[in-house]
Amino acid sequence: MKVIITGVPGTGKTDVARIVAERLKLKYVGKEFFESFETGYDEGRKTRIVDNVAASKELETMDGFVAETHLPMEVEGAVRFTLRCEPSELKLRLRRRGWDDNKIGENLQAEIFNECGGGTEISTTNRDPIEVAEEIVRTIKDDIS
Repeated sequence: MKVIITGVPGTGKTDVARIVAERLKLKYVGKEFFESFETGYDEGRKTRIVDNVAASKELETMDGFVAETHLPMEVEGAVRFTLRCEPSELKLRLRRRGWDDNKIGENLQAEIFNECGGGTEISTTNRDPIEVAEEIVRTIKDDIS
């Protein structure tokens, strides 16, 4: 089984994906995997540039995983979930991370316009990561049976 959990930064992808991977006994694929596909750094946007096509192709060769990313991934056969968060809460989460106003604004815009969308959308607003992960696991198991 291949699972991709996406969403803008601050929606809870890392915590949720780790829990889902543990519950489903699948490999967790996170930031370290995608760093190996970096092609540069955008100083203006303060972000890494990643070859998401190459990363997607590599994921297609892998068996059983839960990958978390905000990048557009097209992986054949993968089940996709997009974590969403109300902009007001997302703003607070990113502020707690110490992000500057420009970076927060960019990510709020990405959330509002659903730039990381695809698959089943799940709200993380005012929800614990365990609760969100359990919803994903239930959805996957319901789809299998």
